[in-house]
Parts: sequence; structure tokens; C-alpha cells
Amino acid sequence: MKKILLLAIVAGFLISVAGCGGSSNSTKSAESTPGPFKDGKFGRINLSDPEYDALGRDEGQKVVAGSVFIDIRNKWERERGQPTEVIKDIIAYQIFSPGGARKINSNFVQEVGKVVGDKNKKIILICHTSSRSFNAARLLSENGYTNVYDIEGGYTVWSSRFKVKPYSQSY
Repeated sequence: MKKILLLAIVAGFLISVAGCGGSSNSTKSAESTPGPFKDGKFGRINLSDPEYDALGRDEGQKVVAGSVFIDIRNKWERERGQPTEVIKDIIAYQIFSPGGARKINSNFVQEVGKVVGDKNKKIILICHTSSRSFNAARLLSENGYTNVYDIEGGYTVWSSRFKVKPYSQSY
């Protein structure tokens, strides 16, 4: 019984440390690049920027107004809560295999295309801490999407700034 409890604690810790996954180098380079990146195709939304700083807890929709807002977190992450704003769709960027290994969803770009349609439409991605959403934004940009952003700090920052709601199957 003690071994099972210890395993559960260790597994929970490893899952929480894994966060969004991704390379820490790509996150650091993104954090040092304010606004849209040099190629103008994708960028980060920093909720501490002056244009968002004055928003109240009920005003998260102003951040995503006029965009397609896509949650790329996995189901177990969404069960912790979700933005109150309308999420267009849920598309997993990474897929976890039964052994716990993560791999990129090979259909991600196609699934986004089905939801978004126009490659020039503004897309905002959110994951848990923004590593995955940054890499997903870059992938979409490399595949011709021209107006892609991620929320810097992901759901962790979003939930500290704006109201969130409990998990809903009908998301």
C-alpha cells in the first residue's frame, strides 16, 4: 500500500513538472522577443503588457476578441479548469502514449485547418505554461498561417489574471 501511494505521489510530481513540455531554449528565446516575431507571422501575448494590464477578472474575452481561441492542453490539464471565454476547439498538440512518452500530434496542422479555415485568420493558442503553444504557433507559421499567437505563461498565467470555470465535457 505504501509503495502504491509513493508511486502515485511521484507520478503526480512528474506530470506536474512536465507541464507543457517542449524545449526550454525555445521558450527563453521567445520570452526575450516582445510582440510579433521578426518574421511577423507569430508572436506572444504577454498579459502583463499595458494593453492587457488594466483588464479586470471578467474581461479575458477582450484578449481573444476577433480570433479563433484554441486550447491545446490535454484532457487531464483541462480538468483543472478552463478559460471562461469561448474556446473554438480543443486540439491536442502532443499525444501521450501508454508508456508516458510524448509525441507531436501528426494531424495537428490539419485539425487546425479544419477549425480555422483561412490561414490569415487570427489564432490564439493556449496550453498549460506556453511551451507547447509556442512550438505549435511556430509549426503553424511554418505551414503558412500568418497571424498566430500564444498566451505567454499559458493557462497558469491566464487563470491568475482572469476568471476560469470548472471543467466541462461540452467545452
